[in-house]
This record gives sequence, structure tokens and C-alpha cells, in this order.
Amino acid sequence: LLETLGFHSNRALGKMGGNDVPAPNHATLFVNVDETQYLVDTSFLFDSPVNWDAVNAEGVSSHPASKFRIDRSGSQTMLFWQPLHFPEPIPCELVSYTVTSDEFDKLHEKSFSTSLFNFALYSRKNSKDSVVGTCFGSQVTLDSAGRLHRIPIAEADQKRFLVEKMGYSEEIIAQLPPDDPVPPPIKIKLGLN
Repeated sequence: LLETLGFHSNRALGKMGGNDVPAPNHATLFVNVDETQYLVDTSFLFDSPVNWDAVNAEGVSSHPASKFRIDRSGSQTMLFWQPLHFPEPIPCELVSYTVTSDEFDKLHEKSFSTSLFNFALYSRKNSKDSVVGTCFGSQVTLDSAGRLHRIPIAEADQKRFLVEKMGYSEEIIAQLPPDDPVPPPIKIKLGLN
């Protein structure tokens, strides 16, 4: 989309979960505007594009609840992102800054069977002072103090929440398949048991 709009961009890869992850499992995007490089990541849902050239050793989001941190102080570049499904920020090591579209497509296709986001609906939205969303059968709020508030939600209530609070159309929500059962090892890791 950004390239269609005339922006020069390049794909990059990361290992979400840090050193325990053997291969890249996260894709992100850099966009160049007037010779300045910006990190644009739709999964992390930054409150604005991150000026990559201006990020010092510890860059921090300006949004009170959608916090992330970028650590470029060592030989690795690490992003730390606060998801809605886990109480602590998750590390993501950037491992490649230039990825061909063919390589990107192959890795994306491979993720269909390995990503924890394939089991259940995961949607998040930044509001003025919090992040709201739904994931793994719960309605979740991440407040400005960094606390996660998780409430189990029935499928019908989840669909109503997606329309009324998240702004999705009823036509799109009507097409959602039911969540798949989350495998036990992933449930334990996410604290969903």
C-alpha cells in the first residue's frame, strides 16, 4: 500500500521472542520520506511512525499505554513490545533490514502453521490513554500504568465489541470463523490455562 502511494519502503525481519527463536517470525517495514527512515509496524501499532534515524539507545513510545522500547545500544537491535496476551513486553531482535518480496512471501506462508496469532482473533486499538482489544477469548484493556485487565468474553459479545468499540463493520465481523482451540503448550506460555 505504501509503495502504491509513492513511498520507498523495504521489508525487514525479526525474531519475536528473542534468542529462543531459531528463525525469523516477525516482519516489519521501513519507509523513507525525504531521506529520513521511519519504522512502520502494523503489529506493534505505534501511535506514529518511528523516526529510525533519531532513535537513540533507548527509544520509547509517546503513547501512555502502547509502550514499546528500542534498544540499539549493543550489537543487536532489540524492540520490546507490550502485547495484549502477555503481561511482560516481548523482545524482537531485528535480524535483516532488506528482504526480497519472494523471501517475505515464503516466510509469511510458513507462518500460517506456526504463528500463535493463527488460533484466535487478535485485534487491538490505541485510544487516548489505553489500548483496548480482544484476544484468545478475552476482552483486554492495557492501561497507562501498564496493567492488563482481561475479561473472558462470549463469541456473540466479542462480535458486538468489535463493531461497537473497535469500529469494524458488521459485514466483516459476520465473516469471522470461530477461534480454534489454543494448543496446551501455547496456553501455558500465554498464561491462559
